[in-house]
Amino acid sequence: MILSTCLDLAADVAGPQLMARLRADLSACKAAGADMLLLGRQDGALVVPGRLDALIGAPSLAGDAQGVALVAVLPTLFSLPFHVARGLSAADFLTGGTMGWLPSAVTTSLRTTGFGAEYAIDASDIPAKAADMVRATQALWDSWDGDALVIDKATGRYLDTSRVRRVDYRGTHFDVMGPLNAARPPQGYPVLVADEQDAILRAPDYRPDLLLVGGDDAVGTSSAIAAWRERGFSGRILAKVASAVVAGACPIDQAGAIIGADGFHVIAADAPSALAALRPSGTPPTGATLRERLSLAVPATPHSANRSIAA
Repeated sequence: MILSTCLDLAADVAGPQLMARLRADLSACKAAGADMLLLGRQDGALVVPGRLDALIGAPSLAGDAQGVALVAVLPTLFSLPFHVARGLSAADFLTGGTMGWLPSAVTTSLRTTGFGAEYAIDASDIPAKAADMVRATQALWDSWDGDALVIDKATGRYLDTSRVRRVDYRGTHFDVMGPLNAARPPQGYPVLVADEQDAILRAPDYRPDLLLVGGDDAVGTSSAIAAWRERGFSGRILAKVASAVVAGACPIDQAGAIIGADGFHVIAADAPSALAALRPSGTPPTGATLRERLSLAVPATPHSANRSIAA
């Protein structure tokens, strides 16, 4: 059973104490049994980008996490594939292959104003643009084979150049031409996470590896999970549970009644206490990488079939 929650800079702390507080919060969640921390924040039941850029936060926290997976929650509509591909590749190496990525399609007037008119987009086009950004980023990771880095000191051979290739991705919103100037992440792609309320899931054929699903209570959440399975979703599902008392019942107490979940995503002001309450109900996942812990296969590159020719 996997347990996750959000981790973000505290709103009531400023100055040089911000990162110290963030590290203290990480340590508290880790001690309470967290398996995965989303570098973002809760906006109600929806996970959105946090106050700290997750591409900066993930490398900064990699040493402290050690055993706890980190998921970068990034504003997909305001990010560029090349930048994200490089940053997440480095973070996946630094964390020993335990990075995830939640591309958020949430937009705000503040972000649109800050980034400029060229980033303004019609609401009906948001899912397609967000999903295209993810595909363009993955195409850049596919410009390297997983074993392209040789790093043989004896022979002085660093790289097998036959296993690095140009890609020419032409999407509906993004065109990218590789190869990426960073190696393929250890997991192939960092684990792709989505919140069921995020607009990116309205894009046709968009399939995350792990989905956060919630309902009004245990019955509602179980029904929502069953509905995703009926629609053919085969990835992992975490049930969103809150510690706040709702209608006289505490959802954390009802977590054991939720059917079909692979674990829980905790929404709570005091996340460590909620995590500690849930941890005894299931054993932590095992494995070196986040994909191994979730029993997810490493994605093959679409160029694998040509390996014999390229080599």
